Amino acid sequence: MKFALIAEGVSEINIIDHIIYYYFKDNDPKVNPLQPPKTSNNKQDGSGGFQEVLKYCKETEKIKTAFIENNYLIIQIDTDKAQEAPLSVSLLDSNSVKKTSEQLYIDVLENLRRILKEEIINEYRERIIFAICIDTIECWLLPMYSRNNKKPHETNCLKKLNKELASKDIHVITGDKNSSNSQRTYGIILSSLKKKNEIEKWSKYNIGFQKFIESLPKIETEEETINTPT
Repeated sequence: MKFALIAEGVSEINIIDHIIYYYFKDNDPKVNPLQPPKTSNNKQDGSGGFQEVLKYCKETEKIKTAFIENNYLIIQIDTDKAQEAPLSVSLLDSNSVKKTSEQLYIDVLENLRRILKEEIINEYRERIIFAICIDTIECWLLPMYSRNNKKPHETNCLKKLNKELASKDIHVITGDKNSSNSQRTYGIILSSLKKKNEIEKWSKYNIGFQKFIESLPKIETEEETINTPT
């Protein structure tokens, strides 16, 4: 089971890789980063970020090649910069009121599909998985550490996460999320997320995380069907 991955950075790649591995552990999953690529020592090789994700999504021939070499394609993107072109999704509705997380997710999804182009969507729709993080991927992780985890956390999540980490004497995630110290901290956080039921539990605190996890059982069923002797 192979997953191509387009993501904002190496920290996002590592988080998605971890989740996929432990969700599909019995199916020998492998995540192949396309954007940004990684070096052999787990460092980011080249530019990353929001705009680089969108640029890669426009590379139709590269996307087609990804589906030749992989079973699925995961596209990860944060919504904190959703207003930037070419995604161009307003955070406010027509009444200038902040959109609900559900509506923001729907609008980002719709515009991502537009950027991917109709040709790709028509041919590969069932093999594309979206990991839309509202508003950053740290919002997926924060509830595991927050003392106020009875509600979703969807703003300033890295700052809030660092506050919780510091209170537990864990090295905070610096401005360079790809530094060795920051990557060790992400590893500590993810070490408590190694069971499918735990992944499903914590995903419910962020609509983007929840939608991502809800898209995975269908893949598991497909793999079981493929691997079942006739």
